[in-house]
Amino acid sequence: MFLSNFWKELFSTMGTILKRSPTFHPQTDGHTERVNRCLETYLRYFCNEQPNRWHKFITCAELWYNTTFHASTKAAPFQLVFGRPPPPLVSYRDRKSSNNEVEQMLKERELTINALKENLSVAENRMNKMADLKRKEMKF
Repeated sequence: MFLSNFWKELFSTMGTILKRSPTFHPQTDGHTERVNRCLETYLRYFCNEQPNRWHKFITCAELWYNTTFHASTKAAPFQLVFGRPPPPLVSYRDRKSSNNEVEQMLKERELTINALKENLSVAENRMNKMADLKRKEMKF
């Protein structure tokens, strides 16, 4: 693979390591694969409940990912970009809108948020069970 002296010198001077990869698989650090695995798990739960509407949940998945605490950065991506914690989602339960489309959309959002909370709880419990299976009991 061709790599000019310019690029070798640039990376050496900057103190970074160039990780070369083929064009058909540009990921070299596992980050993209990890994000895709998280989003796949997230969307899978919605597909089970509403298989014909999974594409409507992509924006929810993006919001979830960007507002969730990440252990590697010790913050949510939203907070890193905007310098403040992400805003909370306001519940729509006791409100009314004069516009029927707005009313319907906000009711669907409320149902989606409730389903999300339940699905994430199920996923968390499943992950805890799997982690517990791999743990060894230690006696002190």
